[in-house]
Amino acid sequence: MVDVFVSYRREDSGCAKQVVDALSAAGVNAWWDQMIPPGANWDRTIETTISEASCVIVLWSKSAVASDNVRCEADFALEADVLIPAKIDDCELPLFHRMTQCVDLQTWNGDKNHQGFQSLYDRVKSKINDPRAKLGSWGFGIAPPKPQIWLRYNSAVNVVVSILRGEAIDNTERAKAAISEVKGLFNRVRRKDQWDWFIVWQRFGLPPLAQLRQIVTALETLRDDLKEANASVIDSSRLVALGTLVLMLRFLGKEHTMRPEGSGVVFILSAKHNPDAVLVVATKEDVVRIADDLTSRLGAKTPFGIIHAWPVRDVVSAKVQVFDELSRNGFSSPLDRVLSETRVLDCDYKKAVPIVDAALKASRALG
Repeated sequence: MVDVFVSYRREDSGCAKQVVDALSAAGVNAWWDQMIPPGANWDRTIETTISEASCVIVLWSKSAVASDNVRCEADFALEADVLIPAKIDDCELPLFHRMTQCVDLQTWNGDKNHQGFQSLYDRVKSKINDPRAKLGSWGFGIAPPKPQIWLRYNSAVNVVVSILRGEAIDNTERAKAAISEVKGLFNRVRRKDQWDWFIVWQRFGLPPLAQLRQIVTALETLRDDLKEANASVIDSSRLVALGTLVLMLRFLGKEHTMRPEGSGVVFILSAKHNPDAVLVVATKEDVVRIADDLTSRLGAKTPFGIIHAWPVRDVVSAKVQVFDELSRNGFSSPLDRVLSETRVLDCDYKKAVPIVDAALKASRALG
């Protein structure tokens, strides 16, 4: 798996080689199409490599902007959130890439101390030095989808957004497939049965599960209507009323999630294939970071995953309610005196989930 895929127009191969050479000299595993071995399938190699790369540098120039291949690779990287664009001449970027901040390499001549190259290198390192990459494997619920999976998710969500905005449906089969994909995203959150379920829920802004159940039903109705009716008479008002459009825009990063001050998440950490070590955590901080940090610091053989989670309006109050209820049920340990945000349990996580759920519902702490 390569760190960096470099996309460029053939006329700019000299600059592309400079980028690859400079990054390689700095210890980065940089790749460009000149590394494709003789006899290999060109298109398949490109597709495989860009799909597995940690980031994609697109060298924008006047000729690159005119290249369908470069624009296709740039679109893929943008959708997959792995794009690092760099301008190598004074060109006007394609419409949907003008909002992305570019590195300026227009005056770069290969000097590693050049400000533009340093900026490029810093952005590459931030992409490839994600602390999660050091774990080797991922916890259940928080396994990051590969770039091509994010691309598939984002593509489907974009189609549904256009439907909810009342735009014309020009391809009914594509629309039905997108609705099914989005319905699957909501269902994986409801069922908590996939390796990325919490990551997906987080991108939606952690909406209530009751809302998701209604949205799934409405999506099924919309898809059935598309099967039976003319696309021009499809009514998506029910989905809009349920707040689906807002959730879609959050997923795409175009709408921010506003949560009350003091709110947070109560969640249960365990390993799906080793469920007897359970940690119940209440926090205002990033849940994924905490899970990964505990896996790393405790030297866990199997990474901790998010088995269940509950958004709460007041994390301090919720923590008291949950931890007290666990104590009443006989779940305590000497570590409780030194861990303020975490309760360590020696039980199957299936025993902990109903206790935590009941405590939060009884105290009306759910957010």
